[in-house]
Amino acid sequence: MRRDRAEGTLVELVLTQAHTQGDRTAILDGTQAISYGELAESALCVSDVLRDLGVERGDRVAISGRNSIAWVCTAVGILCAGAIVVPIGYGVSESEYARIVRVTRPKMIITEFTCDRNSDGPTISEIVEAARHYTACRDHGLPDAGDTALILSTSGSTGMSKQVPMTHRQLTRLYSSVAARLGMTAMDRILGVVPLAHSFGFNGVLLTAITAGASVRLVESYDRGDLADLVIRDRVTVIMGPPTVLFDLIASGREDVGLVCRMAVSGGSDVPLGRMRKACQELGIVSMFVGYGLTEACGTVAIGSVTEGRSGSLAMLTPIEGLEVRIVDEYGYSVPSDVDGHVICSGYNVFTGYLEDPDTRLEHQEGREMMSPTEGDVADGWLRTGDIGWTDDEGHLYIVSRAKDTVIVSGFNVYPQEVELALLEHELVCEAIVIGVVDDRQGQRLIACIIPVAGRSVDVDELTAFCRKRLSAYKVPKAFVELEMIPTTHAGKPSREMLREKYSDRL
Repeated sequence: MRRDRAEGTLVELVLTQAHTQGDRTAILDGTQAISYGELAESALCVSDVLRDLGVERGDRVAISGRNSIAWVCTAVGILCAGAIVVPIGYGVSESEYARIVRVTRPKMIITEFTCDRNSDGPTISEIVEAARHYTACRDHGLPDAGDTALILSTSGSTGMSKQVPMTHRQLTRLYSSVAARLGMTAMDRILGVVPLAHSFGFNGVLLTAITAGASVRLVESYDRGDLADLVIRDRVTVIMGPPTVLFDLIASGREDVGLVCRMAVSGGSDVPLGRMRKACQELGIVSMFVGYGLTEACGTVAIGSVTEGRSGSLAMLTPIEGLEVRIVDEYGYSVPSDVDGHVICSGYNVFTGYLEDPDTRLEHQEGREMMSPTEGDVADGWLRTGDIGWTDDEGHLYIVSRAKDTVIVSGFNVYPQEVELALLEHELVCEAIVIGVVDDRQGQRLIACIIPVAGRSVDVDELTAFCRKRLSAYKVPKAFVELEMIPTTHAGKPSREMLREKYSDRL
């Protein structure tokens, strides 16, 4: 099996694992499992099917479906054909789906079912079934390390999503470092509940696992009631996903999770560290990491070990080797240690620019020079992340909030995350998200949207008194809203924008 032009690529990564540990399980779900050797063979056969259907090196191929072994084989097959994988979230809206297709202009769209989005392309199962009739022997069309491998959509938390290209070289280098930082080994099995169409799922889970030679237990449909049994039954050693996964494991009442699972990895600036630490202790999970990153930086910038770092509400993060982080003021000048400012980062993982939407290209070009620096801007190799944070004297990074979420109350900056973390300390609160709405007197006022624990309801007086003991007066929410569900973006992230639109004129 030749590997011409595949060095430093995701294709080479898979072929190497197939060569060195071909019999070791790579992917499993609730019904079947495949080894690294079978994954490589299936992907190479899929690449031949795609070539016979007209896909050429450098083409973009979109894939939409739920987490499955067939999805992974198809995505890796696209890469083996020298083409570019364009994952589309299975549950995205019609308008978001149409936008991604319009911007990425894929040569082919592969869906889970023939009726999906009225697509006239093949289904995932049709591609994989056709591949069974091929022999994995052709090796032309393999990509170069500098070729684009993946185009992922941002969360679109401020509006429409944007599409971010990533090269083979960026991804292989970054997630080799991530696997090493986490201490991932070929003996690990990672829980794959995060959709593979998202950066956390494809990059954080799948690529980290393949880099380490570990296996991934994919979950097609999340069932909190079956989660603990799944972890024990399938010997999952690493939990990767949102904090909710750990909380659901606690709710199961199982006391043997820690006998199997050794590590938990979560991400984002809204991770409630106190509850996460407590959950890991109760479950017997000895190691916990928090990652920080954004799609424009291939998904990861820094990682921190919560069990080894300082205690507190903010994770102590260390940038990945080869990456730099700075804190600057609104004009781009560096600020001293321990002072809040805008987080910018630089390194090999920073993107070169979004794919342009053909319908808005002219408008974008005409207005570009008049725009002030915003999230996603890159100047002199430094990416403006859109986050607020600070660094200590040793260079560790602490993320405070999203810059766009900052609320100004009577001239004082309030970071919603700080208020949310305080609220989550109350035994009544299951989830919390804080927003700012316009106020004639104070400029803005804080609204706390709460999902209470099962069987309880929001007690405004109790929560107000609770916050006053822990927060400055101007940080105490002026109103509390009880929710059954927090609205999310297509990427599954909480949408403050939807809440602001809903409550700005009502409270």
